[in-house]
Amino acid sequence: MDYKGQRLTHIVCLDVLSIAGSQVLATCIQETRKQVDLTAAARHIKKLKGIEWSSEGPLKYVKGLSGSRTLASELLEQMIG
Repeated sequence: MDYKGQRLTHIVCLDVLSIAGSQVLATCIQETRKQVDLTAAARHIKKLKGIEWSSEGPLKYVKGLSGSRTLASELLEQMIG
């Protein structure tokens, strides 16, 4: 397979995914059992299907920590909102 057009554009996107992912997992923790509800986490993550992650997509212009935080909050809104 040719993954050239599908790789993450830069490290900022990885940072965005780590920020959003940690918050999604935090919302999926069952307080009574102190375990992550993987079904709920998968349901939230599946809502991200429409994002263009390719190197030529709109995310190639996201830069810096402020861009990471802004995009992470938008992803969280889409997943949990």
